[in-house]
Amino acid sequence: MASGKELRPAAVQELLDQIVARTVAGMGAHAGALFLLEPGGEVLVLDASVGMPTGFVSLLRRPQVAGIADSPLAEAILQRRPVWVDSGEEFARRYPQLALTFPFVGAVAAAPLVAGSRVWGAMLVLFSQESPAPDARAQGRFTTAARCIAVLLRDAAEAGHSLQPGLAARLLPPAPAHPSAPAHSQAAADFTAALPEGACRLDVRGRTTFVDHTAADLLGESIPHLLGARVWEAVPWLSPAPYRLRYQAALASQLPTSYTVNQPRTGRELLFQLYPDRTGVSLRISAATDTTHSPDELAVGAGAAPGPAGLDAHYHMMRLSGGLAAAASVDAVVDLVAGHLLVTLHAQAFALLVAEAGRVRVVGHHGFSPELVDLVDHAPSPPACRSPG
Repeated sequence: MASGKELRPAAVQELLDQIVARTVAGMGAHAGALFLLEPGGEVLVLDASVGMPTGFVSLLRRPQVAGIADSPLAEAILQRRPVWVDSGEEFARRYPQLALTFPFVGAVAAAPLVAGSRVWGAMLVLFSQESPAPDARAQGRFTTAARCIAVLLRDAAEAGHSLQPGLAARLLPPAPAHPSAPAHSQAAADFTAALPEGACRLDVRGRTTFVDHTAADLLGESIPHLLGARVWEAVPWLSPAPYRLRYQAALASQLPTSYTVNQPRTGRELLFQLYPDRTGVSLRISAATDTTHSPDELAVGAGAAPGPAGLDAHYHMMRLSGGLAAAASVDAVVDLVAGHLLVTLHAQAFALLVAEAGRVRVVGHHGFSPELVDLVDHAPSPPACRSPG
């Protein structure tokens, strides 16, 4: 066992982050996440992730184990064994409801964090649809990492330093896909400067890490204004949700996509081409032409990204609709709505009301005080809710 000083939360957290990032890179995956199980074993908390777009991090923040019963994570935790899904086709067959929300998922690996008699959480690794399934060596690396994390969490807890998730999940920086020397970087910058199209690089959080003069001119903004900022925040006419979701869908699917946007200041139609990898997205910007919309150009395609409500809203609404179809009681409906719709709407409370004989009856609620429920229950219903005659 490591010493108490070595097991302090900051040291444990740093070591966990290193294990997660190195495991994802070593397995050839493009994304991964570490989940911690809250005491009681009912709620998972996303503690750290690598390679995941921010939209997915928010929707995976606090899933209930019962609410994700039909998923690799829950299967790994409940059965206390690693779960391997070799392809997107197998993922759709085994988890059809999840596949409706995550149609771009390829191979998946999930493992419980088990040490002693306790499950401490789970680890999840995602592969793109074009990546091969993890081989025996990659599987061995994954299960060893999960075992090491579990022992580390157990030893820290026994030393009186239980690790608690922060207020927000940590987004870990992925290892550089193509490390290069400064001279190489300058040569790359000279190369892009000579091209007629603009070049821009976004990290996994959507922040601009590189932009050339051509891209800045086409966007109508300065390079200092763009660097370090998210493009859809720095460029007002790129702020509508569908443009942001294109980036998230490309990063999550690891498939290239493209779309055209009218530049309102110049009236020119611009073509945006997104090429993702596990460290972010490379963006090409050029003037659109009549041949812009060739079938092979739109790998994700128009309309593939969820609507303006965002990926998290899309996820929760899909899960809610599937769960309501199987709900067998009013209490089940209330629990489902509280677990999904409240998150989507950023609401704090929910009540299910019915009109009976000119009065309102509360048949289920979540988040309201008993006093407020008593005040509403059996109150006269509004005229519009009363049955005629």
